[in-house]
Amino acid sequence: MKLNTYSEWRDVELSHRIYNRNVPNKPVQMYFSPRPNDTRFQRFPTYDKVKHYDTKLEKTDHFYMGVNFLPGNRGPFEGISGTIDKESELKNIYFPNQSAPQSKYFPSTTSDMYMIEEPKNTNPYTNEYNLLGKTPILTSKNMNPQNIGKKPFFNHTRQQIKNIVKQ
Repeated sequence: MKLNTYSEWRDVELSHRIYNRNVPNKPVQMYFSPRPNDTRFQRFPTYDKVKHYDTKLEKTDHFYMGVNFLPGNRGPFEGISGTIDKESELKNIYFPNQSAPQSKYFPSTTSDMYMIEEPKNTNPYTNEYNLLGKTPILTSKNMNPQNIGKKPFFNHTRQQIKNIVKQ
């Protein structure tokens, strides 16, 4: 495909960048749910009509929501199920209200609440546009030199504009 203008090239580049945001940073464990056999309207269902496939499920690493990127609103169940104990501990399910010292949760100083880690950039894209993200320096300009409509009440702006034209 030959690109003739800068705008065509820019459109293609933006399309590629948007597409890359829809791709996870590593493969996720795949699951499938077999469907039940229908037995209604069948006489003497004696054999299993489910197709058996020889394709093996590929095992991948565990999915951690804090480390892996997966576009969408939720990841695989194994990523959620690995944090159930942490959620239960934070909700104080293990130790109900009591006056004993174990009833209060004090996170350790090595928990991620105190440790600040910058996310690792797995995106190979580097910013080649220097002006992107910089705030422009704008000169102040009085957009209302005649002070039209400055009163809190009884702003007759139409009459004020007519008075300016007459002067």
